[in-house]
Amino acid sequence: MGRPDAAVGTPEARPSRRAARRTTRRERRQHQRRAEGRRKGRLGRWVAIVLVLAAVATVGVLAAEVLSRPTRYDVPDFVGESETEVRASIDEAGRSWVLNSTLTRQEGTEAGEVLAQEPPGGDKLADGSVINLVVSEGEPLEVVPVGLEGQPLEVVAAALAELELTVAGPPEQRFDEAVAAGSVLALPEAGQEVERGGAVAVVVSAGPEPRVVPPVAGQPADQVQAALADLGLAVAPGEEYSETVPVGMVVRTDPPEGSTLARGAPVTVLVSLGRQPIAVPNLIGLLPGAAFDELEALGLVPVLDGQPNRPVIGTSPIAGETLYRGDAVSVVSR
Repeated sequence: MGRPDAAVGTPEARPSRRAARRTTRRERRQHQRRAEGRRKGRLGRWVAIVLVLAAVATVGVLAAEVLSRPTRYDVPDFVGESETEVRASIDEAGRSWVLNSTLTRQEGTEAGEVLAQEPPGGDKLADGSVINLVVSEGEPLEVVPVGLEGQPLEVVAAALAELELTVAGPPEQRFDEAVAAGSVLALPEAGQEVERGGAVAVVVSAGPEPRVVPPVAGQPADQVQAALADLGLAVAPGEEYSETVPVGMVVRTDPPEGSTLARGAPVTVLVSLGRQPIAVPNLIGLLPGAAFDELEALGLVPVLDGQPNRPVIGTSPIAGETLYRGDAVSVVSR
């Protein structure tokens, strides 16, 4: 093992080692400062790059937002127009606004009329935005009164007028056996809602249906009288001779068959007395021509027995005898 250098550990050598250590520390500190400076420089450059990129991104976002912002258009004032007109005008303008309609009733408005809108006219909206409309369904509703049946039409019309309703006219008329003519039979819409100012259907009685006298000739009198009474006619009996209708059968009515009568009107039923008897007249002293005229007027058939220019001296059958229409009478002249 060799001996250590004699200079090591000597007082002369110690200052030299301390100086070397100080030099080394300075160098390390300088190196550290240079390294730290380089790190700060690199960090600053990265921060600058990040800030630049952030600025560029912000500008891009703002530009994209500006570029993507939709165009906004003036909203017209639709109040007072019809909903149909509003939709047509929007289509014509090429707008794609969405219309939401809320219905209500308001006095003095017409069905379909726009009463309000949101947003109001003058605002701006982009396509695809919603416009809310309040649209009229028309005048307010009124309930048609019940219980007016049987009242005169004038009374019903006055009751409807109080509700600002009118009678739809001319009103329907129907025959009725119980309700007097001119009174209301029915209000089909009673109890229902009708728009104020509207017309209400009313059915008015025309009174009992007119009666038509049926054909009754040749029928038994009692049956005819019963049938006419069932029709609501006032039957009065009557009699007359008939050349064709047997005794006891109806000859005709007065007024005649086919006549139109009001309920309760009188009808006379004329019953056959059979063939009408004819008394042979006294023709003595007349010329045959005059005698013939008188007999023919009675429905008898004259036959000359004698001279046409000589006066009548008698007849056969004799004067006062009973004959019937169509029977022959011999006129004797001498």
